[in-house]
This record gives sequence, C-alpha cells and structure tokens, in this order.
Amino acid sequence: MKVEGNILAMVVMTVFALSCSKFYYGGVNGDDTCLEALVEPADAEHVYTVMGSRLVNSVHYVWKDTVSQVIRHGEYYAVAFYADTDVYEINKVTGEDGEMDALEKFAADKTMSMQDIYVSLPVMADTDYGKLADYNPYSSFIRPAEGLFACDFMKFTARDTAMKISFSPRPLTQSLTFRLKVRPEEGVTVTGLRAAVSGVAGKVRVMSGMVRNDSRNPTYRQYIPMQQVSEQEVIIFEGETQVLGLFPSSSSLYTSGAGIFQAEISASVMLDGVEYKRVFYVGINMKSVIEKAGLMEEAKDKSGFRVSRSEAVLEVPVVLEVGFDKVVSGEGEGYEQWFVHDNEDLEFEV
Repeated sequence: MKVEGNILAMVVMTVFALSCSKFYYGGVNGDDTCLEALVEPADAEHVYTVMGSRLVNSVHYVWKDTVSQVIRHGEYYAVAFYADTDVYEINKVTGEDGEMDALEKFAADKTMSMQDIYVSLPVMADTDYGKLADYNPYSSFIRPAEGLFACDFMKFTARDTAMKISFSPRPLTQSLTFRLKVRPEEGVTVTGLRAAVSGVAGKVRVMSGMVRNDSRNPTYRQYIPMQQVSEQEVIIFEGETQVLGLFPSSSSLYTSGAGIFQAEISASVMLDGVEYKRVFYVGINMKSVIEKAGLMEEAKDKSGFRVSRSEAVLEVPVVLEVGFDKVVSGEGEGYEQWFVHDNEDLEFEV
C-alpha cells in the first residue's frame, strides 16, 4: 500500500517575502514500521527540518535540501527553519571526535536536545565597516542580521495513513530604524554621521526563537549605516538594520554597556578663510526608548525573550546642536568639547 501526504513549510526568498517548499512523504512498501520521506525544498537551499521522537533517546532526523530517508511510525517533535549559511552560523557542540556542527550531532546523538540548536551571527573584524572610535568597548561587533525564519515547533504522529501537516513561519529578526536629529549653528556644516548600537543579541534558539542576555549568551554591538534624509534647519539622519533582538541598559545612568547608541558626527567650519574639520563622539543611553518600543517579550518561565514586532523606529530623544566649540542637547547639556586642529580629522577621547 502506498501512502502519500506532505508537510508544507514556508521559507524566505527575500526579506519578509515567503514562498512554499514541500516535504513529501512516500510509500510504506509493506513495512508497517516505517514511512519513506522525501524532502524537496523548491525555493531555497538553506531549509532545515529537525525531527525527534517523543520517546527519549529514541530517534532523531535532520533534513537539508533534497533527502530520501525512511522514518519510523510514532510521535515526533519537529521544527523547520530557514537560515542562509552565508549569513548565519550553526552552533558547534562537542562530539566524540571534537567540535562538530550541532545539526550533525543531533542526527547522530539520540540524547541531544533539540533546544541545543542555535544559529548565530559571526563577529566582524574591526575593518569590515571602517573602525569607529571605540568608547563603548564592552563587546565585539557582529554583522547585521538578514532574513531568518523558523516554523512553529510542533508535535505530530507519523502513521500508516495519509496526512498533511503545515508549519507556520515566523520571523526571528526585526528591522530597526534609528533616527537622530542634528541642528548645526550658522557657519557649521555637518558632513557625515556614523553610528552603532549595543545590546544586540548574537544568537537565537531555532526551536523556540528565544534570545538571552547573560554570561553564556552575551550581547554585541552592530554598525548602523546612517543617511541624511532631511536638509531643513534640523538635519535628520536615519539608518536601518536587522537584529535578532535588542536589549536595553540595566540603568539609564550607564554610558557604556548594552543599549547605548554611539554616534560619530563629522563637521567642518570656516574660520578666517581656513576650513577646520572636526569629529564629535557622543554616546546616548536608549533605555527608555527601547523599553517603550516593546521590541521583545519575555517568556512566562523567564527562559528568554522573543522579538514581539517585525519593525520599529527608535528616535534619539534629544536634538544635538553642533556649535563652534561643542555638541549640546536641546536642553544645553554638553557632550564633549570640540577641539580645533588645522585641516585634520580629529579623534579624541570622551
């Protein structure tokens, strides 16, 4: 008797654009203990399906791309996810012969938990985006996230009947737009702005979509490509990036650590016919802005956080006024003195 059915999974083609890939189940061929499974992702090569029997230490399966494999009847937990391995890294775990890919270990080791499978963003070299003066050196920089989707962790029973099981995709990333307003004094020209934010989650558990911020799961910094979007009296800069999650500072008084928006403002001024180029460095604690945006929600059992919205705009809550000798906020608080140095970009410590 031939049994036919399918599992539908959704995968990403471009950011937030989805299309179907099908997981086909084939025939039993007289063997009442097994089904033959054929996995054929039609639209993306970085689709993974992970299955584990509900019976502890029983059987595990991992499928990638097109695979033909016999599976036993029984009850299974399963999750499907899309992760471009040119962007993300599958975590490594300790195996019999040393470090190995977590998916390979899960397929070979019946005792390994599905919860131990993560994807992470690689740490960047300092020169990848041009070194930014480092006044918040608590962690390394990671590359921006890109489309990452996981289908709902689910339970199903493989038996000798036709079945159709659908996975529902959910994004594990969120798109954040950072907005900063600058008002230059008369005679001052703002020529550029670079920025970074700290408190960015570096890895996510694919089974649950959970991220954490603790000693075993540190957060990182991420560069934000900023562009000028307004040429009015108040200049507006905006930059968009994707993250696995963004954690605020634990205190609004901190000037380093997680949740700090760091900006490098380049400007010039003409004095007595000579152009002076200046560079300001400011760091702004975004705790209240991040928390008000409701970017993540904590699990009821306190085991981690999930992104709770796909996108948000985070605006620095002060207008930075660029004067001849300093940068101040609209309330008049000085951030740093502006040193004069002939025809040179100047970097200085805060």
